[in-house]
Amino acid sequence: MDEFHIAKSLANVINRLTNTSDDYLPEEEGYFEEKNSRILLSFEEIKLAKLHAMTAELAMAKAKELHQDFPTVLKQTEFAVSIQLGKLLAPTVDPLLASLRRVEIEKEGEICGVCQEEMVVAEPAVLDVCGVARGLGCGHFFHSFCISRWLKENMCCPLCRYHTFG
Repeated sequence: MDEFHIAKSLANVINRLTNTSDDYLPEEEGYFEEKNSRILLSFEEIKLAKLHAMTAELAMAKAKELHQDFPTVLKQTEFAVSIQLGKLLAPTVDPLLASLRRVEIEKEGEICGVCQEEMVVAEPAVLDVCGVARGLGCGHFFHSFCISRWLKENMCCPLCRYHTFG
């Protein structure tokens, strides 16, 4: 399992945790007893533990393959998983950002209509990680941070006043 699939599974667990009640079905519980105290682990907690173990296994395989120390590769792998998780959860956290489409800047000299700074021509992989550019329904595009901040206050395109939401 790679970073993306681990992150996707984590996102599913987080979604279940935020969209269900605290009532767990008995058959979905795992538990162990230690002396007189009983600690219940929900299905989601068990799944999270398994996903953390998968992350460690992936890091161990990478460390062996790259001949690097395990703690460093583990941190790098956890970071890669969290980047993927952030990408998956971003639309659920900020619906405004989810409504904007990703745009690839193809030519030099394009200017962000909000900050008036030049847009960076980047490979799609860089855009995917950094979220450099986002476009509105009217066809104008801006730095992701700039247009998000603008739309939270104005709800229209800063260039043509196209209304983004009904």
